[in-house]
Amino acid sequence: MTMVPKVIVKFISPIVMTLGAYVVLHGHLSPGGGFQGGVILGGVAALVFLVFGADVVLHRFNLEKYTLMEALGGIGFAGAAIIGLWKTGFFMGDFLGVGITGKILSAGVVALMNFFVGVKVFGGIVEVIGAMAETKEGEF
Repeated sequence: MTMVPKVIVKFISPIVMTLGAYVVLHGHLSPGGGFQGGVILGGVAALVFLVFGADVVLHRFNLEKYTLMEALGGIGFAGAAIIGLWKTGFFMGDFLGVGITGKILSAGVVALMNFFVGVKVFGGIVEVIGAMAETKEGEF
């Protein structure tokens, strides 16, 4: 790959990561949410894979960390849903209460659920990219 795509990916990666984090954290206030933000965050790993190659992905991304991240996202989501059942009597019940309209926690437990979904999706997409990077030519 030439130098131009490499420079572009190095430049836009922090911007894309910031956008992904914003979408995850503000998904209950605007279009988007945990899934969409997680995909945006995972897209950085895909860009690195496409531009720099499999070796860089395997060196830069600790795949065990992202496996743990995905698992913790799922556990957090399920745990918040069960806590809602325990505290309110409803599965995914709002045990945090209602916040101030337009503020980051105005949706109560929905913001927390968006966060856990974002973590799970981000970890899962990086895992998929890592699995693609680990596959040797001709193994498919």
